[in-house]
Amino acid sequence: LLHDVMKRIYAGFSDELISRELIDRVINNREYLVSIILETASGIGGRNFSMKSDGNILITCDILREYVNRILEYDRNLTPFRIYGLEDLHNFEISLLTDGRRVRAGGFIDRIDEVKGSRRIVDYKTGKASDKISSVGDLFSEGRTKDYDAWLQTLFYCEAFYRRDQSMPVRPSVYRIRELKEGYDDRLPVRKGREEGFFVDDYLQVRDDFLRSLQEVVTLIMNNEEPFEMTEDRTKCRTCPYAILCMR
Repeated sequence: LLHDVMKRIYAGFSDELISRELIDRVINNREYLVSIILETASGIGGRNFSMKSDGNILITCDILREYVNRILEYDRNLTPFRIYGLEDLHNFEISLLTDGRRVRAGGFIDRIDEVKGSRRIVDYKTGKASDKISSVGDLFSEGRTKDYDAWLQTLFYCEAFYRRDQSMPVRPSVYRIRELKEGYDDRLPVRKGREEGFFVDDYLQVRDDFLRSLQEVVTLIMNNEEPFEMTEDRTKCRTCPYAILCMR
């Protein structure tokens, strides 16, 4: 729902230079934000919502408005910037390492914008997301946690966009909404332990490692001789739609 609300807010400013004043006008117009949230909820839920709706709807609206304000306030510090895409579909082909077959993959990118000479591939996350990785390989580790999913998805989208447009640097960006406040950094830190590490300001910094790991995983998935094995981490079984096949 948050993604759809942000899409509605920014849809009218596509390719327009977004200023601090413009964002301030949106933030200060409470009625406008509430109407956008209610319209979006009505479109998804298939029913007409209003401020006279039940308490759960009102609570949801308040939470959404808080999340939207956090995004807008963070964006205000990035101004001026341009929006180039909202929920746009991007895909690309992955070559298997074994026989050269190609697999098409892709998805809908929450937001593509241009900030200070870079195209940002932005992903909004209301749940948990890791604030760093120690290496690109961590994203593909069999025992990794779901906290890494946000960065795996965003780098995946960076590759999809980079295949189409290489006119300027492409930068992965994740908005961890619950942590979005003054001092927040949307860039990906690659740092092991207490080492200094680095921020990914250009996808090309990690592209070779990411592509190699991605190809290895996809090649493994497409290998008919690779057996299915039960995970040792039973906590994953709680949300796995195929858990009944393992009788766990």
